[in-house]
Amino acid sequence: MCLYATYAGFRVPNVVSPRSTTAPATPELYKYPYSATTNYNLGPNAVPNGQYAQNGAHPSEYVVGSQKILDAHGGDVRQSNDLMMDSEKQIGNSSLFIHVTMDTDDTLIGDATQSHHYGYATVENIGTCDWGSQKVGSICRPDAAPGDRPSYRQGLCYYSTAGTLECGRTLAIDSRWGTAPKMLSTGDGAGVGSDSTSLWKQWNDVDTKIHRVPGGTTLTHYGKTNMKRLLIAGCMIPTDPNYKYAAEIHIAEDCYGGDADYKKGCIFPGALNYAPGSVQSGWCQYKSDGCTSPTALNYNSEATDNDGSCVEPIVGCTLKTDAYMDAAGAPMVYANDANGVPVGTPMKFNEDGSPSTGTPSRYVGQLTVNVGRVVYTGYKSVINAKADANVNVGCQIAIEGCMDSTAANYEPKANVNSNTWCIPIVRGCMMPDPRASGTQANGVDRLHMKDGGSGIFNPSATVHDKSMCSVGRLGCTSTTAINYDPKASINDGTCFERVDACLDRSALNFNCTTREKPEACNTTARYPSPRGSVHSEYVCIYEVMSPPPPSPNVPWGLETQLVVNTEMGLSGSVEDYTPERVDALVGAFAAKFGFEESKVSAEVRPASVIMEFRVIVDDAAAASSVISTIAAEVGSVAGASAIFADLPDEFKPKIVSVSPPVEKIIAAVTPPGPPPQAPVGAIIGGVVGALVGLAILGGLYVMQSKKKGATTYPA
Repeated sequence: MCLYATYAGFRVPNVVSPRSTTAPATPELYKYPYSATTNYNLGPNAVPNGQYAQNGAHPSEYVVGSQKILDAHGGDVRQSNDLMMDSEKQIGNSSLFIHVTMDTDDTLIGDATQSHHYGYATVENIGTCDWGSQKVGSICRPDAAPGDRPSYRQGLCYYSTAGTLECGRTLAIDSRWGTAPKMLSTGDGAGVGSDSTSLWKQWNDVDTKIHRVPGGTTLTHYGKTNMKRLLIAGCMIPTDPNYKYAAEIHIAEDCYGGDADYKKGCIFPGALNYAPGSVQSGWCQYKSDGCTSPTALNYNSEATDNDGSCVEPIVGCTLKTDAYMDAAGAPMVYANDANGVPVGTPMKFNEDGSPSTGTPSRYVGQLTVNVGRVVYTGYKSVINAKADANVNVGCQIAIEGCMDSTAANYEPKANVNSNTWCIPIVRGCMMPDPRASGTQANGVDRLHMKDGGSGIFNPSATVHDKSMCSVGRLGCTSTTAINYDPKASINDGTCFERVDACLDRSALNFNCTTREKPEACNTTARYPSPRGSVHSEYVCIYEVMSPPPPSPNVPWGLETQLVVNTEMGLSGSVEDYTPERVDALVGAFAAKFGFEESKVSAEVRPASVIMEFRVIVDDAAAASSVISTIAAEVGSVAGASAIFADLPDEFKPKIVSVSPPVEKIIAAVTPPGPPPQAPVGAIIGGVVGALVGLAILGGLYVMQSKKKGATTYPA
């Protein structure tokens, strides 16, 4: 049953109700999607707008009234207070809203409305309103005062049933029975100036000086009349700051506290619990048939007469014992069939474990040769079904399996053993002989061709005992070989011990294991002896030995050193890196990686500045280890900069680029010894002296490897 009420003090016809729904899945009441760029006068864009059989403005742009204040000239000035057809205003922080309505009070009341759901109003017409500057709800004061119409009378504009815009006000309200008349304020005598906010309140204020004429008034000329009206809603607690003098239906959310009940009860006389004198709507109970037993599953708390439909609970397992089948006795298809089982019922899966949408089945696993999971039609659903139960509690799902704890396939969770599932324990080696099948013997599709099988396979065994098997694996068993197989138990002669060799095809001594002249090494042999297994740049020879190349290449016959070379691009110029600064950088570099400082050197060359850090190593294996150590830290500019973070500021370099460390062969610069007896010694001493002199004169010492970045290949 509905009760329509209008909010006290609101100057446009309205009703109080919850907020209009805007949920996408439900029909919209007052709010329609609105876009300012859409022309709603066009047929395809039409929305309900209160204009019968014709298109027009959207409810969001259709002005139906005003909640404005007049200026000194009597015109509306605050466009922001225009009220649209779909305007609504929240009452406090509640779920109730004031909704502007185009309906008249008498259409909302209707003939069937109970007597106390409406009242009467004494209304007065005091003139007409200006269509050009005023709307419904605008404050009006007729300019002329013919006869007995004083000019100080004030009212609110309203639409008459004739469609005219009239000026009037409500003088008094009364109940349907005319037993409780209540006079209302009119605001007469109050001047209307530019600052009129103190004369009447807006939207949520506690009272107004002028009360609007109810919608649907027939009065179109000066005079008074009585008419039906909606009941007025608002805060009815006299002591509350938001008290509404004219209110007849209490809205707790309208009070200052936001939740103040007042004379709450059922206000509908037709209800069994109707409470005369109640002004706040409460729960109403009407005569109705239903189950009145509180313990029943279908108990209806609002039922007044028991109709014998009560269903008392019977606790138990409500599932069937047997598997769910269709009317023909076949496993049912996933759908709501004769058994009422919906799509998605458990216990049906594809071979890959995914849920199936086809015919359901239940399966078991069988420990027989080449047989695993099989469909078993005798599988039950539950073991404790109760036919008369209507509350599903305590079902025990049937789990097929071996229930013999001494069996090899004992299943502790099984509670049904309806078949010969149990398999006795027979211990033995269950790894077959590799000759047991053609596939294994021929090596077809075998992932590990060197895995041997067992020669004492027991086909009757049901429990594997590893200790009863003899297993072998071919492979290299030498721990020092580069292809050592820790799982191998039989050495098959395939070990490759570590032998340094030149594996760069562009070298003159490719496949050689010593730094010999090309003709001294059988470079054409596919498997030379000894056979190299690890590439070493030190072993490679890249150029003809004679004549000696010009500086800065290493002359032929000069003693060389194997080093790990790390280049860093630095900002500034070569002159910025004094011997003291270079020594500091060398010390920091050596300390970072734990190198012996005497084996670390640095050289500077322009480009803008390239600094090479060189670490002397003994052999290729040591070079590989040093390269890994340095690369872990010098992988970026930030990592390289961190090496020198603890140096004084005047020594710290600004690193702009880094290159990965590489193995390199350079000339070994050592202090000159005693004068040699042979001319060769004099030549070597001269070369060394020239190199040292170059470093002293220029402050710059540049060395290059004979071959950088060469590609290596296995022997």
